[in-house]
Amino acid sequence: MTGRSYTSSADQRYKFVSKERDASTGYDHLGDRNYDSWSGRLLSVDPFGDKYPFLSPYSYGACNPISVIDYNGDSLWINDNGNNILFSAGMKYNGSNKNVSSLINNLNSIYSTDIGNKALSRLMSSQGNYNYSFIDGKKGEFFGNSNGTGGNAMVPIGQEDNLELLAHETFHAYMFDQGSSPGSIANEVQAFLYGAAVSFRLTNNYQPFGNAGVKRGQLYDDAMTKLLWNGFSSIMFKQAVVNFKNGSLVTDPIYQKMPLYISPEKFLIRNFYPLIH
Repeated sequence: MTGRSYTSSADQRYKFVSKERDASTGYDHLGDRNYDSWSGRLLSVDPFGDKYPFLSPYSYGACNPISVIDYNGDSLWINDNGNNILFSAGMKYNGSNKNVSSLINNLNSIYSTDIGNKALSRLMSSQGNYNYSFIDGKKGEFFGNSNGTGGNAMVPIGQEDNLELLAHETFHAYMFDQGSSPGSIANEVQAFLYGAAVSFRLTNNYQPFGNAGVKRGQLYDDAMTKLLWNGFSSIMFKQAVVNFKNGSLVTDPIYQKMPLYISPEKFLIRNFYPLIH
């Protein structure tokens, strides 16, 4: 543009938000889009623009390029003391927050398994935004957004190394993204199976399921063990669901208020068999 000038830097290849400029076109490569520095315009819309209806699809980094970077597949985030970090498979964390560092390392470990890859890849390509945040306490939770897509997986501080818990909440997010209504014992059974399977694949260990001191605990543990090690069985799944409340070693009052099923129930865990090879 006539009259516009700038001072040269040491390396002329890297321009707007440190992206490389194509010498043949003069455009800066920003992943899926190119930026024309002379007109100050992106040349195409954000491929995820429908996720942010309050922003122009031609904007970059939520109009805040100093603090925010656009990514490809930007659906899975980690909250680092109020700053959102986009998770991508194999990423490295260079910050000082040890909780965030452990969480990212363990998400990478989960992703390294085929069943972890399947769930996390779904979340990373989702039309909704999913976040991992830290909370005080001893139990994890997942809250889906009211619009039916996206949500928050809450990880207790100090539990980010608990692969079973992390996988459990990840699977709740996966089920929600697939349209499965939250808040049923059937969903909890699936999440516990998935968490145990991921944990065993990575550590050769998982938490016991049932209270061996009571009959329902024995029935629940028997059903869950068979579902984990064998193929999916509707009979064993029903046995696990009906015995969960009075047989599981996990005693949370919220489970006592949950219905066994919410119609129409989706048994998405079947898509991940075999859980253990």
